[in-house]
Amino acid sequence: SKLPEHGILIIEGDLSPSHPLISKKMSHLLSTCQEKNVRIVGISKTTTAGTDTGMSATQALHHVYPHGTWAYPLDSKDGMHRAFAKLHPSSRHAFLISSPTPLNDPLLSYLAWASTDPSFTGYPYGLIVAAQLARVSTTEQETWRLMLTTKAMARDPTLLHALSGSDAHDILDKMQY
Repeated sequence: SKLPEHGILIIEGDLSPSHPLISKKMSHLLSTCQEKNVRIVGISKTTTAGTDTGMSATQALHHVYPHGTWAYPLDSKDGMHRAFAKLHPSSRHAFLISSPTPLNDPLLSYLAWASTDPSFTGYPYGLIVAAQLARVSTTEQETWRLMLTTKAMARDPTLLHALSGSDAHDILDKMQY
């Protein structure tokens, strides 16, 4: 309801999620964007797409297009338009971009304009900030882990034995010499 009309919404990840709960929310978001004339774009940092030679898709495209910025469109399926794109000439990364509407030059130019921050050149700055705000610190992870383990063991003392089968690496990693 707070989505402004006639804007661009950039989110991290593909717009066709595989989990049913996320798919339901994504469908609602896509229809809301359509109603408010908001352009929505998903940018995936990682992909498992490969070529028939065994090379990753982004590695192959970097080999073919070693310089500049570029976008390589993919076949549209499931109602989404997708392309691999390198958004800054000095970036080492290409990303999978998805949108329910065609990925045209003005949109790709805007994404390139937003991808000039030296902390992660080639990745839109707004997604860099979002990732930093969403990140859970190691200290916070440990606090939650301790709290949940304590509560779980109070209910079932045998849980400690179950955990001991998977925490040996964690113990060694925390040792200081």
